Amino acid sequence: MATDDRPLITCAGNQSLFASVHPHIVDALALQKTEWQRSYGRPVRKVRLCGHFVPFDVHQLPRKFDENRLLKDPVLHLYWIDCDIETYKRKVHDDLFMWWSALRALSIPDWLIIVVEHEENKVKNKILRTSVFDKVKSEFGSRSSNRCIIFSDPTRNDLKSEAWTSVISRVKELMLASFSRTISKFEDAMRLERERRIQPDWTFAKYFMLQESLAKFYNVIELYEDALVQYDELDALFAQFVVNHSVGDKADWLLPYGELASGWEGVSMSTDVNLYRRMLISEGKPSLLDLRNYMFSSQCDLLIQLERPSELTDRSLKFIHNTIHELRLLEVDMPPGAVSCWVFLTCKELLSVCETFKEYLDIEIYSIYTSHLWTCLQSVTYKLGCLCGLMPGSSPTSQELHSVVQLISGISNGSNYNNALTPQHRLKRVLSSSQEFCSYYVELTEMTICTLKYIKHTRMAKVLGLQLAKFYMASKKPQQAEPFLLSCLQLFTNDQWTSLEVDTWNQLALCEQMMGHSSAYVRASLKVASHSRASSDLRVSCMQRITDFALSNKEVVVVVEDCALSLLSVSVQNDSQSNAATLQVQVEFKLPVSLEYDTLSLLIKPHVPGETNSDKSKSSQKGRSSFAAVQLAPFYDRKQEDGSVSVGLDCVNPHSLLTHKDSHNTGHMIRNLSKNKVEQTDSEQEMVASICSGSLNPGRNKLTFLLQEPRMGEFRVHQIRLQKSSIDLYSNVPGGAFSIRTSTPPKVKVEFGDQPICFLGMTNSLTAQVSSEDVDGKLPSVTSSQADVSVHSSTESPTTLRFQFQPTTKSITPSSQLLPVKFSFESTPHYTLPAETLLISQTIECCCPIEISSKVYTAREQKFIQIAVFSLVEGQDISIRHPSLEVTQQSDCGLEFTSLNGPDNALWTLKQSSQLSFLWRLKTDAVITDSVKCSFSLQFQEKMDETLTDDFYTFSTEVSIDIVLTQFIMTRYIKSGIPMSPLSISRQTSTEQASPFSPDTLSSELKPNTWQALCECEMVVELKSCTDLQPYEGEGHSQQMSYEIRSDPNWAISGSKHGLLELDSHTLCSTISVRLMPLTNGFLCMPEVKLRNANDEEFLPGQVYDNSKLSQVFISNNES
Repeated sequence: MATDDRPLITCAGNQSLFASVHPHIVDALALQKTEWQRSYGRPVRKVRLCGHFVPFDVHQLPRKFDENRLLKDPVLHLYWIDCDIETYKRKVHDDLFMWWSALRALSIPDWLIIVVEHEENKVKNKILRTSVFDKVKSEFGSRSSNRCIIFSDPTRNDLKSEAWTSVISRVKELMLASFSRTISKFEDAMRLERERRIQPDWTFAKYFMLQESLAKFYNVIELYEDALVQYDELDALFAQFVVNHSVGDKADWLLPYGELASGWEGVSMSTDVNLYRRMLISEGKPSLLDLRNYMFSSQCDLLIQLERPSELTDRSLKFIHNTIHELRLLEVDMPPGAVSCWVFLTCKELLSVCETFKEYLDIEIYSIYTSHLWTCLQSVTYKLGCLCGLMPGSSPTSQELHSVVQLISGISNGSNYNNALTPQHRLKRVLSSSQEFCSYYVELTEMTICTLKYIKHTRMAKVLGLQLAKFYMASKKPQQAEPFLLSCLQLFTNDQWTSLEVDTWNQLALCEQMMGHSSAYVRASLKVASHSRASSDLRVSCMQRITDFALSNKEVVVVVEDCALSLLSVSVQNDSQSNAATLQVQVEFKLPVSLEYDTLSLLIKPHVPGETNSDKSKSSQKGRSSFAAVQLAPFYDRKQEDGSVSVGLDCVNPHSLLTHKDSHNTGHMIRNLSKNKVEQTDSEQEMVASICSGSLNPGRNKLTFLLQEPRMGEFRVHQIRLQKSSIDLYSNVPGGAFSIRTSTPPKVKVEFGDQPICFLGMTNSLTAQVSSEDVDGKLPSVTSSQADVSVHSSTESPTTLRFQFQPTTKSITPSSQLLPVKFSFESTPHYTLPAETLLISQTIECCCPIEISSKVYTAREQKFIQIAVFSLVEGQDISIRHPSLEVTQQSDCGLEFTSLNGPDNALWTLKQSSQLSFLWRLKTDAVITDSVKCSFSLQFQEKMDETLTDDFYTFSTEVSIDIVLTQFIMTRYIKSGIPMSPLSISRQTSTEQASPFSPDTLSSELKPNTWQALCECEMVVELKSCTDLQPYEGEGHSQQMSYEIRSDPNWAISGSKHGLLELDSHTLCSTISVRLMPLTNGFLCMPEVKLRNANDEEFLPGQVYDNSKLSQVFISNNES
């Protein structure tokens, strides 16, 4: 806290006395906080008072209130008296009178006279029966008794004594009273100045200095929260001016902020720097960065006082982004990289501020607070390195050197330039030397990565690790780049970030090439060349790398999964004459260009049902990644000297636990291959088939392998080997199962197409998968035994038959049906079975393509039936016509449905995920007590194009409709209790002309003379019976029911909200009223009224029709 910011207190009278007690008064004021009770209902706040004591000068007294001198005008005037009665009359009285008169002439009420009384003077005062205090109080304090006080024995220096306590309490009381009056006047003046912001001569700098003086005052008395609010208001006001300026609302005072910036200093917590920036603001000459830096540094200082490091760091990132955005909106002309320099200096300064909290904060919490600052600092450092040609592997051009000189010229030396930790000094060294930049960038990035990992931001840390790996690659340090690339590759693969995965594989390939790891280099290049998300140029480039390496005569073995070769299908054809089998293998070659190979071989193993090659690969990898089992054995050690025995456990297999696992294990490979000949491998159950001198083209390739003397059983292709010059490529492929056995009945599996089920009356696309190869590739024919099923088939692949299945039954109900389908095979024997025709039957469940729902609507006494039709078919529209609703039960109710659905020849289209609604009006002369059984039907057909045929299907179903007749009609309206314009009420009484779903409209408008004179109004509820009441004995009887008026936030309800409502037996009507008072203006709905019958049960939906449910009342507070 600066000394000049403390409130001024003048001292007059005995200066030597005041000089002796001055240090103790300063300490006593700040010893304890004091409650400050402010006006306007503001909460009580505890403040710590302090003061800057100066001699009294009549020429420095304020002639009138000046809002610009909030911290410069005195808040209290003290007069010290230490003398006897004679001296007071001879010398002190006149001086005191002149002091008092000067204050009174300027209407200054904040003064206090302190009279010192010593022990030896007390006896003398008793003899004379008068004292200096009595004289002073009678002459100057007759109207203000609290303006004079006795100070007994000030030399005791006991701040807790009664004398010191009374004096300090009186001083604090008068200071707080002065604060209240001054701040009240100041806030009024500040409010008026803010309202002048649309005037041409208004400037933000002047208003900033005005409101900041209030913030500084709050800061002095330790109301840091209130001071922070003042800076936040200034921040928001300036930001709004910038936004308005960018959209055309120009302000002349804002134009200088958009001029060319001469410096790009960051936020500084240095007092000297902030005083200089405040001087620029007071003179109206600040740049945008000067204003923003000073404002945020003041906010940071308050947050430090409040001990809120988390809020400080949260505000930091928002401050940086908002300032950059304002630079763009104002189009401030700055050289390239200047904004990055400003961000660099700001982040460095804020991180140094956060270091002050590191001592008492947990390291994890500290890392959370500062992580985004480290990330931002690392980002702008990287941008500066690229802009100034400081990245490894590049030398700066003349333009880049000019940029460096220009950026350094806009950075001052800082408060302590000789200190290497100064942000300005650090930035200048980084920009001046490529070696210094590289060293600092690596240190900064590693620090950022460690911070992010510590707070579990692993993904962000690995993305920065990828950036650091590229930096190491450019620095010719591949050994340091490889761990970061492998770590990022694992993350991108698991999270399926394909673009980043491709880029990382490419970087890894270049890294392995620099380190001379041939196998890893070829494997990474294959991954990129076969990746579908990589660009064509990159894939071809990686393929050229592989081809060039194959011609380098460096033998290398590469084991991959299925990145280059993917096995699609395997089929077998047995030849009983030559005792051989032919394998028809279809593979997908994923590389971008054709590849000529020397040898292509298959490793064939027995197939275990339920096991795939991928499952076995995963289990083997899991086994390699887990630790070996620890084998322990007990041991005993008996010592001979004292007879003690030590026991323990000893590991007997440490060699197994500590053995290095080969990360490049290739697994089981094909060995001893010769051209076009089968060689047995080590296992008697394995077979190998080879092709020599061929080529593979991008996409699908069909290959034929010959197996001599094959064994019977189930087999699968385990591995594919491709040999090209010095490269041996082994691909572990999943699947590829096939059988070598005698004929067995084929299996057919019917799979649905786009729809999950089949629908009646619709064309359904189905697929039959044939699982047996004993039919010589001849697909079956498809037929149906029912006349109302149409089947059309087509061939898609040697094992797939696609056919159209359309049930043609004309009458459809919601229940599903099971329809049979037969598949006919012509089988040819391989070994022993004769030729025969095989028939396989399948049943297909078909469902109705539409479903319906019903609902009853009420309009006064009328009832309407709605039938909603929904489509269950995805991707197909349905044409609908002739909807019909008829009563099926025999009764005397005289029910009749009148269609409201337009002409009889109307045609509707039912689209996917939508509904069609049909409406009928109910007519009846009797009372209905039970559900009504109805029959609903319509005709439909699938809409293939714009043309329609007469081939429509009929859908019919039973519908049970619960119809409840209307028993009562309730009407609510407002009757005003104050002078107002007449109510405007309009009703439609003709049922035939009214809309079937709209109640009578009722609108009311209340316009009180004044809003303050708003009084109660009356809500009237009328209830009318639609049916005759039951007879009662005698006359004057009525039917009772209970009502409840629901609470409404817009109305205040007077009286009881519950009661009984009596329905007169003669008039069949009843009326209740309730007093209301509107709580707001505008269009208001009236409070809701709920009715219950005599048994205290709620009426069924439709029994009570609310005729005023949509009515609103307009409340206006304007005069008519």
